[in-house]
Amino acid sequence: MTEQNEVVADTEAIGQPEAPKDAAPVAPQTTVISSTQLTINYTAVAIVFLAIGVLLGNLIGRGSAVSISQIQLAVAQALQSADLSGSEGATARLSLQDLVDDDPALGPVDAPVTIVEFSDFNCSFCASYANNTLKQIIDRYGDSVRIVYRDMPIIGRELSVQTAIAAECADDQGKFWEFHNLIFANPRARSQEAYNGFADELGMDVTTFTSCMGDPAKIEEIQLDLLDGDSLGVSATPAFFINGRFISGAQPINVFILLIDAELTKAGVTPPPRPS
Repeated sequence: MTEQNEVVADTEAIGQPEAPKDAAPVAPQTTVISSTQLTINYTAVAIVFLAIGVLLGNLIGRGSAVSISQIQLAVAQALQSADLSGSEGATARLSLQDLVDDDPALGPVDAPVTIVEFSDFNCSFCASYANNTLKQIIDRYGDSVRIVYRDMPIIGRELSVQTAIAAECADDQGKFWEFHNLIFANPRARSQEAYNGFADELGMDVTTFTSCMGDPAKIEEIQLDLLDGDSLGVSATPAFFINGRFISGAQPINVFILLIDAELTKAGVTPPPRPS
C-alpha cells in the first residue's frame, strides 16, 4: 500500500456501523462492509508535530489562544511545504486513472483541479462538508475545479447502501447532484417513500427510478467504489484526493483553499483572492 501524508480532521470511521441518530429506523440487513487502516508515514508525523510545535511556540510567546482551526491550517501548510519541496516525506500523488471510475462529477473534465471524494450519505461529517464546504468551494472556484463523488457506505450498513443506490438511480436521470443535496439536507429521509418523493420533486420518472432501485448493477457499482477506496487506504469518511493528494476528514474551508490554490498555481492559473 502506498504510504501517504494526510491532513486529518473530523471523520466517521469503519467500526461505527450505526445509522445517524436522526435517521429513520431500518431493519437489520446482511450487507457487510470492511476496510483496512492506512499505513502511517512517520516522516509525515514528524512534519505535523514540528508544525504544531512551531505554531504553539509562536502563539504562546505572544500570549495568544490556540484554536483547532489554526492547528489544522498549520498542519496543512507543513504538508504542502513538504510536497512542494520534493522531500522524501512528500505526499504520494495518485493519477486520476487510479481514482476515478464512471462516477458522478460536477465541473469540466479539463479543470486544473479535480477533487475526488469518498463519502457516505449517512455520515454526519460528510453532511457537514456537503452542506457547507462544498458549496463554498464551488462558489469560489467555479469551473476551475471538478468534483467527483464516490460511494464509501461504511456507516449505516444497509441504510447507507440503499441511499447510495438511490443516488445512483438519480444519476441515471441526470439528477445526481440535486438528489445528493436533498439527501444530505434531510438526514431523516431514509426510506423508499422518501427517495420516491425526492425523485418526484426533481421531475424524475418515479416508475423508472423505483425499478432502478432493484438493479443488481447498482450494487456492483457501489461495491467497486468501496473496493477502490479500500485499496487506496480510505478507512473513514469523508476522504478526499485533491489532484491525487490524500486529505482526510471534513476540513475547514481554509485548508481546502490552501491546497486548491497551490494546485492552481502549479497549473499556471491565478487563484481567486483569499477571503479576508
